[in-house]
Amino acid sequence: MSYLADLNIKLQGKDQFVSRLHEHIQSFIHKLELFQKQLNKKNVTHFTILLARWAETVNHDKYSALIGRLLDEFKQRFADFRKHRDELKLFANPFGTDATDAPDTFQMELTDIQNNGALKRAFAEHNLLTFYSQYNIKTKSRSLLTDGHLSGILRIATSSLLADIDNLCKQKQGQVSQ
Repeated sequence: MSYLADLNIKLQGKDQFVSRLHEHIQSFIHKLELFQKQLNKKNVTHFTILLARWAETVNHDKYSALIGRLLDEFKQRFADFRKHRDELKLFANPFGTDATDAPDTFQMELTDIQNNGALKRAFAEHNLLTFYSQYNIKTKSRSLLTDGHLSGILRIATSSLLADIDNLCKQKQGQVSQ
């Protein structure tokens, strides 16, 4: 199925935001829904191999069921995206969302972003990656996210070593103050 191969290619590569990947997946899910409806109506327009076999007997129900299983699998595997759909849309286009409809935690910063003319121009002129790299995040915790910090977190998260804290404390000798 070349449609699945096309999706695979779209999901690869660097400098892609999760919001864009979500758009590709949603587009593919909608295509599957369209394919299934068309197959139920015995329409094989988007399937060139089936078009070539049109003179022969094509089992539309069989292909519709296969598409249905693939559709169910995609919906199940990417169900978590539905929970965060609004945040992804907000991230992909902060100027296209009404601040009152945004989650409470984003409303103040979103209002600042939407009323900043320089950011509006930058968003219109640049791609999403460039836009967000130009936006200064001025929070007290911004300096906590460093390469070294992330590397340490990954090392801990992927480590299978278990520390025996009680034994380590027993082995530690206290120092006497003089």
